[in-house]
Amino acid sequence: MKIERQTQMEMAVSDSTLLPLLGGIIVFLVGLIGVMAPSLLGNAFPSWFNILLIVAGPLILAFHSTMTITLDKAQGQMNIVKSRLLGILEESESSYPLSDIDHILLTQGYDASVRGGMVFYTITTVLKNGVGIMLGRSQSNNPGNHFSEPEIADKIAAFLGKPVKAEKAPTPGDVLVAMEKTWEMAIGKPEGKQ
Repeated sequence: MKIERQTQMEMAVSDSTLLPLLGGIIVFLVGLIGVMAPSLLGNAFPSWFNILLIVAGPLILAFHSTMTITLDKAQGQMNIVKSRLLGILEESESSYPLSDIDHILLTQGYDASVRGGMVFYTITTVLKNGVGIMLGRSQSNNPGNHFSEPEIADKIAAFLGKPVKAEKAPTPGDVLVAMEKTWEMAIGKPEGKQ
């Protein structure tokens, strides 16, 4: 997530990354080069595969989504605009009164499927009726951010005058410790452990 602009009465936050856009362009260009000048790629791909890449590139661009959240104190509204392909292909908008917001929830998670693991954050606006509206999820090491996700959550909460509540998902180490304690309670300590 990234804070796009902030004044005393308005804050705009976006949840977008350039990686899918760059990926779509690169896939398209590799396919195009493979069809137009296959010798540049060393005839590495068959022509049907190059055509597949030419089709896949625009599809990646078309399905890339962006979300912009505008917190407007003057109108007392939180407006969320979700769009694909810069709003040309599909766009949806929803609004919520700022007075319905109870708190900002910052959830820290851990993705073990990535080599070495990866910490990610989810920022959610929780309404007074308990409904959560996810504002964004991103990696802890996202290079496009000027602020970390915890700082962005703090800035959103400060702008709204609402508290931040933090939750931390268990890491694989936490899960293993809990499993070991459960095992010990059920069967007893393994021999040789004190």
